Amino acid sequence: MATPFSAHVLSRKKSLNLAGDAFDLIVRAKTALELQCAGDVSYSDILAESARNLVVMAAGPFYTVKLGRKDSKVSIPPLSKPIFQKSQTQ
Repeated sequence: MATPFSAHVLSRKKSLNLAGDAFDLIVRAKTALELQCAGDVSYSDILAESARNLVVMAAGPFYTVKLGRKDSKVSIPPLSKPIFQKSQTQ
């Protein structure tokens, strides 16, 4: 299981998806949670809850976030299904 102390996380110089400050904030949140309840919270859960909280802060609706996602060291594109077709995003 990946933790903030795993070699592949520590050796990662930058995230291609998040700005450096945002990536660091997520890693700090994960580290704090790992110290309290090791192995119970994933990066995916942290991002899902954070997105929901941002929606609420922007006067949007509160909604329940299902937790229990598992982090992975690899991404397998054929298993990922895009929400939009390429033509819809252009």
